[in-house]
Amino acid sequence: MNHSWSSLAALPLTMRWWRIPILVVVLAGVWAAVLGVAAAEDRAEDRATADRATLDVVYNPFALYSRAGDAAEGGEGSGGVDSAAEPTGYAIDILKALAAELGLTLRFHRAANPGEALQAIAAGEGDVHPHLSPSAERRATVQFTDPIDTIRIALYTRAARPGQARLDDLSGMRLGFTAGSINAQVARDFPEAIHVPYADSERLFFALARGDIDAALYPSRAFRELSRLLGTAGHYTAIGAPVREIPLALAVSNRRPALRDELDRALRSLRASPAFA
Repeated sequence: MNHSWSSLAALPLTMRWWRIPILVVVLAGVWAAVLGVAAAEDRAEDRATADRATLDVVYNPFALYSRAGDAAEGGEGSGGVDSAAEPTGYAIDILKALAAELGLTLRFHRAANPGEALQAIAAGEGDVHPHLSPSAERRATVQFTDPIDTIRIALYTRAARPGQARLDDLSGMRLGFTAGSINAQVARDFPEAIHVPYADSERLFFALARGDIDAALYPSRAFRELSRLLGTAGHYTAIGAPVREIPLALAVSNRRPALRDELDRALRSLRASPAFA
């Protein structure tokens, strides 16, 4: 640096002065670049803070469980979507209570089925699913909180279907289930049946109604509530007792490793309150 300045001083006066504006412009440009980088870093930090304060919730319909009616003859209800196009139901109520406790904002995204929802979370397009059944396969993709509820999976058939189906003999029966759901895993317990996957719960339900399949694996409370809403409650019957009882938990993206622990702490606090009962 000293050599550069001495070289500049050795130049004739007229040659020295015309270089000063160039030096000022260069320094100004450097300073602007420094300020721009700092501003960009501040904006990125602000976005990161906002992202941490927002939960992108990926959900699938006809599985948003409510406990309404559980005390009365074992009835079980399911949630739906309210007029603001947000999902409703017991699992959503729990998630909203946890978010309020943690100061988080929820942003909802609908998926056709649990498998599609898991793919979205694995791809970084979501942070949490409000109600999934833990399994070894799913734990490779997401983390799970402590359980928030349990579901019972049953086989349903049309009441008018000829013949009597038995759980111990489903040979040749077309057994429908939702692709990517826990029902798809339960279907493996019936290898003698003809497995027919459907993209979502609605298609599965109406396939059973049309007779495209002989039986459907379905969460019992969601099936009964959907039948009630459609006025077809007497059109179907369960084949025996529920075949599996499975815990439900919140599924959390592996990209947010601390979030699962935060949700669990809030869940323990909520579980001790009357609101959880």
